[in-house]
Amino acid sequence: MSVDSLKNYFEPLFEHLDKQLAENGEVAGFGPGFEEEVAKAYIALDGPYEREASVLCNKASVAEFEYETDLLNITKEEAATAASIAYSQFELKAFDDFISQFEYENFEDADLKRQLKFLSAIGTSALDDTDLKRYNEVLSEMSKIYGTAKVCSYYKQDCDLETEGFALEPELTAKFSKMENYEELKYLWKAWRDATGPKMRKLYMEYVELGNKAARST
Repeated sequence: MSVDSLKNYFEPLFEHLDKQLAENGEVAGFGPGFEEEVAKAYIALDGPYEREASVLCNKASVAEFEYETDLLNITKEEAATAASIAYSQFELKAFDDFISQFEYENFEDADLKRQLKFLSAIGTSALDDTDLKRYNEVLSEMSKIYGTAKVCSYYKQDCDLETEGFALEPELTAKFSKMENYEELKYLWKAWRDATGPKMRKLYMEYVELGNKAARST
């Protein structure tokens, strides 16, 4: 059940109770106890939010894993970006249409208050479609640089990077965790940073800028 479906489901009840209250000379609306029960039903494990969120989150996670294990595959990169955007758009719609409508600070259920507070922190999902797409592209580009960069061995610093270079996984990670030769470690660390840092600098600045923009939007 979508957010709109949930609202439509409860609409007859809302209208009936509003009418009864009006006939009794009371102010139409519902107290915090009623709102609390509706919110609890919405985010329950078998509720509409969790059912839809689980499906979209799983799709985004699988797509991201497939891309991270094949960073040069454009099709997988686009699929990962699309899945991430779909999940973010769902979070934003759920927040705008439902979660933000509750003054959950007044709820009595401490667990429910904590859950709604967490779901209210939608982060980059608050970005518009253009910025959200760019945010995901920036992340993908940085992941690609980080995951595909290579450096030459300390003992052959003019190597053919394509055929002899060390990538972060598994070679450099293994060397950094076990090596005790200070000079070799220093060389590999600097070579790795030189191969990745300059390429990522502007991207990282854009990543921070978009993250700050999202924070200001919530």
